[in-house]
Amino acid sequence: MAFSRLIVILPCHGLEDFPVHVTGSQAESLLACWTALWHPGLIASAGKIPTRESIDFPTREYTDALVLVPTVIGDEFESIVAELDNSCRPQVITGLVKRQEILNHPFVNPLVQSVSADCQQDFFALSYACLQIQLMTRQLRYSSTLDLDEMSNRATTAAKSAIAGEVAAAKSEIQKCFDLLLEEKTKYYPVAPQLLDLVLLAKTTLGKSLDRQLSVGHKQNFLVTGELAKQLETKNPDGFRSLQEKVTTGDIHIVGGMDTEIRSPALSAESTISQLKTGRAVLQRELNAAPTTFVRRTAGMNSHWPSVLKNFGYDGVLLAPLDEAKVPASSSPSVLWEGSDATTIGALTSPPINAASASGFLGLGVTLGQELDSAHYANTVFAHWPAKTCNYFDDLVRTLDY
Repeated sequence: MAFSRLIVILPCHGLEDFPVHVTGSQAESLLACWTALWHPGLIASAGKIPTRESIDFPTREYTDALVLVPTVIGDEFESIVAELDNSCRPQVITGLVKRQEILNHPFVNPLVQSVSADCQQDFFALSYACLQIQLMTRQLRYSSTLDLDEMSNRATTAAKSAIAGEVAAAKSEIQKCFDLLLEEKTKYYPVAPQLLDLVLLAKTTLGKSLDRQLSVGHKQNFLVTGELAKQLETKNPDGFRSLQEKVTTGDIHIVGGMDTEIRSPALSAESTISQLKTGRAVLQRELNAAPTTFVRRTAGMNSHWPSVLKNFGYDGVLLAPLDEAKVPASSSPSVLWEGSDATTIGALTSPPINAASASGFLGLGVTLGQELDSAHYANTVFAHWPAKTCNYFDDLVRTLDY
C-alpha cells in the first residue's frame, strides 16, 4: 500500500500553541505519532515529509492519505472521517501510544520492513529535532526561516537511498537536513546548550542493565557512592573493570562522593564530613576518581555545605534533588550558592529531566530556549537508571551525533 500524504492531527492551531505541557501517555502518543510518520519507508512512499493539521481546521483532503491521531485528540477525528465519501476516507491510526506500536500496525508494517534499524533511528532523530527546533523558534520568536521544501526534498532523497540499501548516501542527505536545522537554531540561539547524562546507580542496578549502559557511546556522568563502588567490584567484576576503564579515558565522569546515601537532616556537620571523606577515599581507591561535582539523590543540604564541598575540592553541585522532595524554585537555572560563612560554589538549580519519560521531551526545545533567553546559556541534566531511557532521549543523543 502506498500513500499520497502523511498527516498527523494536532490538538492546536499550529506550532505556536503546540501543547508542550501535556504529560504521561498523551505526551508519548504525540511524539510517537509525529516521529513514526518520518520512517523512511513512509516518506519514500509519499515522496515528501509528513504534514500536520489542526483538529479544529481539518482539510478533509485525505484521498490515499495515512493519518495518525494521538490520544490527546480522543475520538473527535472519527466524526470528521464519518462525514467523508468512502473514496476520500484516509487510513487512520488512532489510540496508540508507543512508536513501535504504530510501526507494527498493518497499514504501516509492510512499508517499514526493508530499512536497517540504524537508518530508521536517523530519521526518527531528524523528525524529533525538526519538531523541537521549530517549537523553539515559533513559540519563543514567533517566526521561522526553516526551508521545509528543501528539508522535504533532502529527506525524501535520503529515504529512497535508505530503501535501496545505500546507507552512506542516506546518511549524507540526513546530515544536510540536520545542517538546515542547525542553521535555523543558530540564527536565533547561537549558543549551544550543555546536555548532561546522569546515570543513577543502586544495589539493584549493578548487573546486566549496567553492562548495557556502559556500552553506550556518548559521555556520561555516574552517581556512585563508596558503598556501591565496593559492591560493584564484588557483584559484577567485568562491569567494574569496564567502569574503571571509561573513567580513565574520560568517557565517564563520577559525581557524588558520599559513602552511603543518608538523608542529610539526620547528619551533623561532622558526620557529613566523615561520609564525604570515606566515600571519596573509596572512589579514589576503587575507580581512581575524585569527584568535582556533588550530586545526591535525596534533598536536605543546608548552609554549611558550600564550605564543606569547597574544602573537599568540589567546584559544582546539583541543588535540585532527584527524589520527589519539594524545594524552593530558582529564577535562574544556575547560581552561585553562598553558605553561612560566605563561601560560594556554582550550583545547578533546575530539576533534572526524567530520561525514561516522554513528558520531559515534548517541549524540550521551548525549555532550552527559555533558559538561553534568561541566562544566555543552558545546562540541562537528564537523569535515569542504567539502560532505562525512552525513545526520545535516544533520538536526542543521535541528533547530537549529527
